[in-house]
Amino acid sequence: MRVLITISHPSHANFFKEAAKILSNNGCEIFISTLDRGSLVRIVDKEFIDFNRFVAGKHRGNKSSIIFNVNILRFLKLLKFSFSNEIDFGISVGSFTLGAAMRLLFKPNVQFDDDPERGISTILEKITATELYYPPIINPTKKIKTFNAF
Repeated sequence: MRVLITISHPSHANFFKEAAKILSNNGCEIFISTLDRGSLVRIVDKEFIDFNRFVAGKHRGNKSSIIFNVNILRFLKLLKFSFSNEIDFGISVGSFTLGAAMRLLFKPNVQFDDDPERGISTILEKITATELYYPPIINPTKKIKTFNAF
């Protein structure tokens, strides 16, 4: 199975570091996409050295960059990468862009998030995720589940 993990924040690198190793040890081919944001690329290069990595999107710290570079351009890069590399499964934290790409390719996508009150992002995650996980601060549903976190 070919799995794409997207990392948009340094904490996401820590969140997925062990999961990537476990999946790889169980026969999955892991691809890591990172957002060009501060020192994030360097962190991902160091922490995920054994995995295929690529940059999709650049966060420049302003609203237009978030809308255009982080969401629209990143979505297009993730879609192209996923299609051309025959990705089977997507995993992310709060990345409805990967969810949308996986949805268009009829592939499953699991998303994690820690804030069910983030407005439009939460709505888009609910639409694009195959399964959506929150800390146990919400009531689970068929599609929305909880995971142990603080």
